[in-house]
Amino acid sequence: SDDTANLNVGEFVSIWSVSGTGDYEYMRGCWEITAIVPNVSITIKNTSDAAAWPTMTVTSMTVVRTGLQLQFDDGYTASGDKNSCFYIEGGDITFGNIAIIGDYNHTTGVSVGSSPFYGIVCGRNTVFTSSSLYIANMNLSAITADASALFLGTAVIGGCQFDGLALAENSYASGNLYIAGGGRGVRATDSTFVGGIYCTNARGFWGQRAQGSVNIFAKYHDNTLSSEGYYLESSVIKGSADVDGYQYGVRAISASSATILSVGTDVKKYWFWLRGTST
Repeated sequence: SDDTANLNVGEFVSIWSVSGTGDYEYMRGCWEITAIVPNVSITIKNTSDAAAWPTMTVTSMTVVRTGLQLQFDDGYTASGDKNSCFYIEGGDITFGNIAIIGDYNHTTGVSVGSSPFYGIVCGRNTVFTSSSLYIANMNLSAITADASALFLGTAVIGGCQFDGLALAENSYASGNLYIAGGGRGVRATDSTFVGGIYCTNARGFWGQRAQGSVNIFAKYHDNTLSSEGYYLESSVIKGSADVDGYQYGVRAISASSATILSVGTDVKKYWFWLRGTST
């Protein structure tokens, strides 16, 4: 539909269903509307990692207006994990259809205010549930969790500097994550992730003493940079992968075990790179 009646400049839309040729995956994310031609088109600001706009032909794309949109130019407190839009510790909380927007520009490294470090921080013993979650423009990471359980449904993330999702201290997370830009799609330390990662990050999944069922569909713009679909250290992972533009498909060290079905791979150096007692 070309109906733009409920859209406004300065609001954010999400894109995760997209197909085409070339580097069309770079359209995925949560992006700001900068111009509207009523019932004809919208212009979005895509703060991708690529130095030059990737070459692509988009054959189909669904642009979704997010629900409640909350925009922040400062965090909850001045430092640490609590420098976040939402800091939750303990209890059981559910978010509906909501967009959480910071003011960090991932392309330029500039923010208008003091720029929240994180979108959502789940402190110890938190159960967090969402069905449709959209996060953009955080200085560090979109979501972090310590000793917590996260049931994320669909999460669309754009323009965060480091991690889409960071798990630690025996946390568990499930869901399908669509992540544009940044260092890692999902980082799991002593934690478990189950779900899909659709990303343009330098590392799709980074696991240290991690486990889970992790399916990755990833594109990266520069195979001269250190980059991996999966980076595993002392981890046990299974899943399927379609990775393109990385130096390594799977880079596993220190007694890691990876059972990965390759459904489509174009990497510069190795599909599997093993060191130590990895298998």
